[in-house]
Amino acid sequence: MAIATSHPLSLSRQHVFWLLHLTGWGAYVAQGCLYAVAHGKPSGYWVVPATAATMGALVTLGLRYVLKSCWSLPPRRLLALMVPLILASSAVIDFVTREVLVDFCETCKPTTQLEFIAYSLGYIYVLLAWVGAYMGIKYYQQLQDETARALAARSMAHQAQLKMLRYQLNPHFLFNTLNAISTLILDRDNATANRMVQGLSSFLRHSLDNDPMQRVTLRQELDALTLYLDIEKIRFAERLRIETAIDEDCWRALLPSLLLQPLVENAIKYAVAKQVAGG
Repeated sequence: MAIATSHPLSLSRQHVFWLLHLTGWGAYVAQGCLYAVAHGKPSGYWVVPATAATMGALVTLGLRYVLKSCWSLPPRRLLALMVPLILASSAVIDFVTREVLVDFCETCKPTTQLEFIAYSLGYIYVLLAWVGAYMGIKYYQQLQDETARALAARSMAHQAQLKMLRYQLNPHFLFNTLNAISTLILDRDNATANRMVQGLSSFLRHSLDNDPMQRVTLRQELDALTLYLDIEKIRFAERLRIETAIDEDCWRALLPSLLLQPLVENAIKYAVAKQVAGG
């Protein structure tokens, strides 16, 4: 039996093909030798199944080439193409093998056209089994490849979506921050305005420079969160009070970058900003 590949760069599949191809025809030789022993054939009779297997291995390589070249054809057209080739291949194997067989069986040589046709079809079932296994495995490999490509595309789409969400800064936060900076400038509080601009710059740089698909430690995540909270503390002043209570064993825990920022942002937006006394 055989296996084939539609991927020219997949060397492992080529190795598997040759392993199964040679093993299959080697097993055919072994089965022929066991048959000879069981039926008391002469000691040199092994050459008959060896010849049949050698010819079978060669002609099926030709069938494999045709299948690979015409694999894009519709199944019916491919089948119509392969049937006469299988019949011809069976006749070739029988013709060569029978030349060796007649040394052990003089009556095995066909004497009529009908016998010749019957003998020429003797290997058709072996070839049909080879072609059937080849096509079955090839279709299975194509299905596996398509599944792998679909999974890869889905994974890439998922990563792209995560990155898009990751880089999608809340417009309200940016608008409110810029408004606060503008107000500080109008109030001539340039030092605070400058500090707020620097904080916003650092936060934006961190948001864009870090890969959202990479994990960071909780300490790194809170350092990034501090950049965001520093900006909000300038906006809300004493209305925003920050307390942290983190166990020492948690500092090295891994999590996706900026996972906590949207949670804190929503807490400020919906819980703190709406309260006169803050929170």
